[in-house]
Amino acid sequence: MKTKTRTNEIDKQLGERLRFLRHLRGYTQAQLAERLDMTFQQVQKYEKGTNRISAAKLIEMSDILRCDVEDFTRPIRNQQTEYITIDPKLFKTWERLPIQTQQHFLRLMEEFVH
Repeated sequence: MKTKTRTNEIDKQLGERLRFLRHLRGYTQAQLAERLDMTFQQVQKYEKGTNRISAAKLIEMSDILRCDVEDFTRPIRNQQTEYITIDPKLFKTWERLPIQTQQHFLRLMEEFVH
C-alpha cells in the first residue's frame, strides 16, 4: 500500500512561484495542463501546494514556461538560506492585470536586470 506524502511550506511556495511564472507567461491553468498532459485540477493542486511537484515535472514546467528550474526556487530562499514567503497581495494584484499588461511588465523587469 502506498503511503501518503505530506506537503510542506516549500511545496506551497513552489506552487506560488509556479502560479506566478504561469501568469507571467500568459498561460491559464488549462493551457499549462494541456502542455503537461495532465488535468487543470492537477496544476491547481500544484499551485495550492496540495500536491508535490516532482523534479522531472519541474524541469518540464521550466521548459514550457521558458525559465530556469532555479527560477522556481529563487524567491524561496534569501542569501542567508532562510525561508521567505511571497506576499499573497502581489499575486492578487498581478492577477487583476490584463495579460498584455503582465507581459509588458515582465519585459520591463527583464530590461532592468540585464
